[in-house]
Amino acid sequence: MVSNELLESDLLFGGEIRLTSDTSSTLRLGEDSLGLFARVDDDQLPRPLRARKEAVLGDRPNRQHLDLGPDSFPVQFVLIEAGRALLDLALVHGGCRYPDGDAVVAVTFELTLTQPVIALALPQHATGATLEIEAMTPDKQRSLHLGPMPARDLQLDVHSFPEYGSHRIDIDCVFDDGESLVILDLLPEGRSEKPEDIAVVHLTPAQPHREWTWLAESPFQAGYRFRRHIGPDEVTAQWSAVRSYLEPLAISARALAAGSK
Repeated sequence: MVSNELLESDLLFGGEIRLTSDTSSTLRLGEDSLGLFARVDDDQLPRPLRARKEAVLGDRPNRQHLDLGPDSFPVQFVLIEAGRALLDLALVHGGCRYPDGDAVVAVTFELTLTQPVIALALPQHATGATLEIEAMTPDKQRSLHLGPMPARDLQLDVHSFPEYGSHRIDIDCVFDDGESLVILDLLPEGRSEKPEDIAVVHLTPAQPHREWTWLAESPFQAGYRFRRHIGPDEVTAQWSAVRSYLEPLAISARALAAGSK
């Protein structure tokens, strides 16, 4: 793996550059029976990757120094970055897989507040490489997944997950004879039961359908709860279990009234 600080510097042949803070990748410059070379050694690659003199020196083969940029390496770089909002909420792990002959190479990585960016070094010939991302709460009780997806540069944040952001559900009520009004309280998951956080929805036989929209402030808390609306003389009513943001709400006026007794 290669850090986000790709190199553009001069180095005499015969030296080496450590490419990551954890020294898992090393660029070695030297000379053998075939001539000058640049080689990337990586703990997670099946074999060293080499580029010949022409690849690293270009049209100036007699120069004593070389300038290194991303195109100088015998690899293709895939840049992965996680935003602060996501890293404040989650532990972020990832994996990259690509075929190498009859085998499949798997490279794993972790993004943290201290290292929010990483560049994966894949062989230039690698095709069909895929990425998978897992974000997990610090208590490891909840996790979210992305992928597999093509291995391309990726900027991750809370908005990368469909659970985050604005959601809308349909609410439908079946009315029986004698029921003329149903009032529901709706509360986004993770919110307090303050009056300003509770939405109140009125349903009648003439208008048995409503829509409700809310904002999930965390991708780990995207659902909602509901209950029969409590009147001014009532202390409380029991909330439902948390429901998925993908799950519409269908209720019966009779069942809701029976459950409140």
